[in-house]
Amino acid sequence: MAIVFLALNGDGLGHLVRTTIVCRVLESAGVHPVIFSQGIFPLDDRTRFPGKHVPSLWRADESVRRRVAAEIRSMTEISQPAVLVEDTHPNPIVLPSTIRRVLLVRPPTFEYLSLLNGRYSSVYSAFLLCDSPNSPTWPYSEAETESLVGWSKWHVIGPIYRAEGKSDIQEVRERYAVRSGQRICVFSMGGGGQHRPTDLDVERFLAIAESVAENLKRIDQEARLIFVRGPYFPSDVKIDRRFEIVPQEARMPALLAMADGAVIRTGFNTTWECLAAGTPFMPFIGTTFAEPTHERLTRLRACGLLADDVNTFWNDNRWREQFRQTCRHIFERWPGKPEGARLKQLLLDLPQDRPKRSASHRSEGEDPIAAHARISRPAAHFRFGRKIPLIIRIDDVVAPDPALSWLLRMLSSRRLRASLEVVPYLADFDERWLDALDPAGDLFEVSQHGYAHIPRSGADGKRHEFAPDSSDPTLDDDKGISWGKKRLEQAFPTRFSGGFSPPFDGFPTWLPSLWSEKGGKFISSVFIRRLEGAPIPVIRAGIDVWNWSRNEARGHRDVLRAIERQTKEDGHAGIILHPHRLRRRLELAHLVWLLDLLQRRGFRPASLRELAAAGGAPAPTRLSTLKRRLNIFAAWASRRS
Repeated sequence: MAIVFLALNGDGLGHLVRTTIVCRVLESAGVHPVIFSQGIFPLDDRTRFPGKHVPSLWRADESVRRRVAAEIRSMTEISQPAVLVEDTHPNPIVLPSTIRRVLLVRPPTFEYLSLLNGRYSSVYSAFLLCDSPNSPTWPYSEAETESLVGWSKWHVIGPIYRAEGKSDIQEVRERYAVRSGQRICVFSMGGGGQHRPTDLDVERFLAIAESVAENLKRIDQEARLIFVRGPYFPSDVKIDRRFEIVPQEARMPALLAMADGAVIRTGFNTTWECLAAGTPFMPFIGTTFAEPTHERLTRLRACGLLADDVNTFWNDNRWREQFRQTCRHIFERWPGKPEGARLKQLLLDLPQDRPKRSASHRSEGEDPIAAHARISRPAAHFRFGRKIPLIIRIDDVVAPDPALSWLLRMLSSRRLRASLEVVPYLADFDERWLDALDPAGDLFEVSQHGYAHIPRSGADGKRHEFAPDSSDPTLDDDKGISWGKKRLEQAFPTRFSGGFSPPFDGFPTWLPSLWSEKGGKFISSVFIRRLEGAPIPVIRAGIDVWNWSRNEARGHRDVLRAIERQTKEDGHAGIILHPHRLRRRLELAHLVWLLDLLQRRGFRPASLRELAAAGGAPAPTRLSTLKRRLNIFAAWASRRS
């Protein structure tokens, strides 16, 4: 199962921090997050989740927004429920109502909360507020809190922020060569930078920083003053020589934890990083968008967490010890990450009592063809197909949802074989579930379908996970394919066939060699029939029965003509199915009709593994007999037209 995150990377890094933390929590709860990150800054380099960078949607034109929305839809709809998680500020894209949109909300002003609730309740299925009443940063009055509790779609999940471990703090201490007993004060505007060119935040912050530095040096000549510019701080602004200037610090929470004090712009994240570390801080109020900074500082001061002057902040040991003790209690109560099971339930809208069932699969035993008797059947004299191998490839397999369950039960009842193309990163089932449907183990095999099914696009606009025009695999390509193979070998030890299929059929020329080096046995493709010099068989799997450009099932004539062409060229036929495109009764009926036809005409169930073992060639068939059957088929198709 996949949950897609659309991280807003505008004028701050807090959105990316929250996204990374929430993704880690979900990963520990057995959910597989995928991140679409707007902008140019990378995600936390210690926890890599599959994903891609996309343009900033608020700055993009409508064509870019539609393209990104289509890519998000492609990723979310691969599993059920289809979920997209956004952060604080709604994105200007249109998605179908079948996708559940959830908004993580960093506590803004109450006016902005009310705007979100009033204007976007029809867009978002749930709003998750990342703070908690009684926390030292809760900015809302009793009356506002009471109103918020009454909003049906809103849920409080507690503060989300980074808290570094002892090993990270020690690494930073060694990197900065901090001597025993040496005291450090950190100065930082955080990741926010300036919101508008006319803002005077930088000049004002520098004035405050220089004033504090002068006072600290007067109190403690040996104090080190470390100024972290951050990614948005203007590069042409000169900083006083008394400061040790650091361009960026990836381990900022560890640096704050190592410090004896900090002067910070009091955004939500940096404030909590200081509280988690027990590091006293002096606040700077900068320009913000709908952020309740004054209310937050009033609350912090009421909790005794703000010093009245520089001397208290730096030199009053009694006040400092009381600050640290209060912070320890705060950290124990709000450790910076939501509870995994509850977060999973809120994002996926998991039922409390009984599981929901898809309307398309109210009863696994009902025959969907009964509701669609109007679908015509071919003439009785059509004989094409006898003993020709028939391949069924099931793409985009990630979970045993109702659509996949129905499909495999239906194929099993007909004794039809199939290759399940499993997406390794997203898969959350193993061989045991297939054993219940196929006890003999002779119907269903498993192949690898890329790594995470991330939809990327080239200059031609066609989607791929691995760039088809690349001359060599990237390090991420190599690692992803290798990890995926190991994952499937562990989950499907007897059913894994050694096959590989590239998502979206983006087929780079290096793929057969790399897959062979990994121990793979064959590759299947939608379009490529043969590949000269390939070290392993490359098999054309068949016709995709879904028309992606029109977002509907292909017409019967198109499918049958494609089967005719493939049989003539390859000596076998094949169809490619997608479980997430079998969620409506009409699509089910269309498939049942097609399989009825193919079985009545005598196609022989075969597997990709079987064809690969034969070097990609079909079972022996007399050429004259094959040509005669093809001619019969062509005549029938002509009459049907």
